[in-house]
Amino acid sequence: MIAGTGVDMNLPGSKTTEEIKEATITVGVKKDNQFIVNGQTISSSELTTKLMDLKKNRKVAVIIAGDKDVPLSTLIDAMDSVRGAGINSVGIAAIASGQ
Repeated sequence: MIAGTGVDMNLPGSKTTEEIKEATITVGVKKDNQFIVNGQTISSSELTTKLMDLKKNRKVAVIIAGDKDVPLSTLIDAMDSVRGAGINSVGIAAIASGQ
């Protein structure tokens, strides 16, 4: 289960993962290219507006948690939406894999 999304996802592995102490906003990206923020499913066109609303009057970080079968182009769209909302602190969620 990915925190903040309420959705089970099969994250890709990474040898260079780092534990994030606190992620203010998690954007889930499902295989069917839907985005989930705070348990709410939204379209790609709504993502930037939603993030702008969530960051009002505070500095936030975003973690993009995409299923490993999500196309790279969809993850890049999510990252573009995050940056379009004026959020520069963004990372991609992964599980630690063997080295």
